[in-house]
Amino acid sequence: LIKETLKLLRASIPTTIEIHTNFKDQCHWINANPTQIHQVMMNLCTNAAHAMSEQNGHLSIELDQTTIESEKITPHGKIPKGRYVCIRIKDTGVGIPEEIQRRIFEPFFTTKPQGEGTGIGLSVTLGIIQSHGGTIQFQSEVGKGTRFEILLPAISAAEQKDKTTQMPIPRGYEHILCVDDEKPLTIMMDRMLSGLGYKVTVCQHPDEALGLVKKAPQDFDLVITDLTMPHMTGTVLTEKLLKIRPDLPVIICTGYGDHLTHENAHNLGIRELLIKPVHKYDMATAIRQALALN
Repeated sequence: LIKETLKLLRASIPTTIEIHTNFKDQCHWINANPTQIHQVMMNLCTNAAHAMSEQNGHLSIELDQTTIESEKITPHGKIPKGRYVCIRIKDTGVGIPEEIQRRIFEPFFTTKPQGEGTGIGLSVTLGIIQSHGGTIQFQSEVGKGTRFEILLPAISAAEQKDKTTQMPIPRGYEHILCVDDEKPLTIMMDRMLSGLGYKVTVCQHPDEALGLVKKAPQDFDLVITDLTMPHMTGTVLTEKLLKIRPDLPVIICTGYGDHLTHENAHNLGIRELLIKPVHKYDMATAIRQALALN
């Protein structure tokens, strides 16, 4: 979800701002509303970009985990002991003056010029994080930048197991072509689908996928493609694939903030539209539904 947010952000902020990420492998799971977490990330990253808009800058996003050994008191209430997922957003911008730091989470408080901000971004961000049982803290120094740290409670191993074993996951044997420009995501899809019994071919370039289908149209039973990719979107790829083989089932995976609706997707011949992050059960179910229409 964070990667999808940064994809959207990269297209909307100046190229003078470099984006750096550091994600811990095998982080704890959390129980969260994806739309709201996307909103939190967009609010904080957009504010960071605004603070660096008149200079070269570095935006750093870290995903980590931590354990609170004893209950802590924060400016926004108590945070119980336990395991937490930690998201840190750091910028090298102008910083927040000390005299207004205590006010930044107040509704309608903004330092932006009239017409450039509503002042509700940080108050909404705080409300979302608190509704998830978490907290948000920050440090800032004028001329040196700002760092926000979000803590969200991790779910227990028992809760995670319960969520992933509530219903049997559909399996199959068909040949699936996966297309995504991010190599880690193609690796993840390969492992997930192979584990469900499917034969999997992965491509990082839409042109490569198009070439494989042109060469052997009947080799693939289904295509799963990302929507937002360089040089060719998932919808354009779908259109070209269906010209080669009109009955080829296609599933598109899209991030929050993209404007493809289920209705538009079906009008383009797309069998299923999945919103990232896609869970294993949802993906497995969508595959069987898409194949059942043939």
